[in-house]
Amino acid sequence: MTRFVQKFGGSSVATPERIAHVAERVALQRQQGDQIAVVISAMAGTTNDLVNLAHQFSGEEGHPEYDVVVSAGEQISAGLMALALAQRGVPAQSWLAWQLPLRTNERFSCADLLEEPLPALEQALQEGKIPVISGFQGVTSSGRLTTFGRGGSDLTAVAIAAALKAPCETYKDVEGIYTADPNIVAEARCLSFVDYEDMLAFAIHGSKVLQARAVTYARKHQVPIHVRSSFTLHSGTHVMALPQERPALCGIACTSPLVAIEIMCLPAVWPSCIAALKQADFPFTLLHRTEQKTLLLLNRIDLLEAQHFCETSSILTAWTVCSLDPPLAQLTVIGKEAAARQEALRQQLQEEGVSLQETELSFPHPSFLVLAREADRGLQCLHRACGLETIPKHH
Repeated sequence: MTRFVQKFGGSSVATPERIAHVAERVALQRQQGDQIAVVISAMAGTTNDLVNLAHQFSGEEGHPEYDVVVSAGEQISAGLMALALAQRGVPAQSWLAWQLPLRTNERFSCADLLEEPLPALEQALQEGKIPVISGFQGVTSSGRLTTFGRGGSDLTAVAIAAALKAPCETYKDVEGIYTADPNIVAEARCLSFVDYEDMLAFAIHGSKVLQARAVTYARKHQVPIHVRSSFTLHSGTHVMALPQERPALCGIACTSPLVAIEIMCLPAVWPSCIAALKQADFPFTLLHRTEQKTLLLLNRIDLLEAQHFCETSSILTAWTVCSLDPPLAQLTVIGKEAAARQEALRQQLQEEGVSLQETELSFPHPSFLVLAREADRGLQCLHRACGLETIPKHH
């Protein structure tokens, strides 16, 4: 008997027909004698609708009631999946965060997990039930709902897997982790294995397949993640600590859209400001700095973290979110030998006429800031320059 945590993303449960398809897949695996805990996302599009509803009443990220609203979609999915399994004669029970309980701190909209055992879940598995768990949400010690940020169901699944000492299978609308976005780079290859370090770089720098916080948690607890498609039998990608050396180069990621924050602090405290920014643990690029002002670029999904830093920092004298004109994108080359190739890759981009913006980069991987309208061409150029199209295809 093998134990698994299986997580299904929003596109996998977007319609009643897809929920039925997933339930059939889970039921067939259970027939093999496996113990399965299912983590479920909201039906595709539901969370965006709930966010828009919250905004109509001035509900913003970080407000406790905002989390109550936007976490409702997972409850619906969990209940429907449990019903679909029961319809197939499979004993299943839906679980919300407070019923486990999956404890967090009170950092609403981007909560941190408190690592505690889950005896109720263990008991359900021993009784032969399939727990269907609402992803994306946790609960504070005072009973308030919290959420884990965009893609937070990935973090739920990894945390459940760590608690149950089980591998985590996450089912998406893609077949695995690619060397680049296959919608932009026709020659992109699906990787069979990716080390935690490289997967974290992918996630930080624009890949939406796995949430960066989930990868960090998986690395800490050595939870293997198997990224697979809900719609095909492709072998997918295993994310784990590789027994061999990490590959020299394994992919190109694109961070877009970028947003800018202009901050002001006294020149004497600028080193302390940079140290505090890095301690805040969100990636940023220093675009421009004068004696009075500094312009930082970051991924839009990290904007909440950056605003929180600015609001709570005693070092800053002022800050504001700025628009980028023209819009920019950042291309990042991932792999243990990527840094050694930075100048050669920069030259290749310039030879192909891709406009590069001058920056002070703060990443361990080579990153190139380009005009957003030239990002696709730059991605294709870097993929060829790195020879990533020669990686064998896997099925």
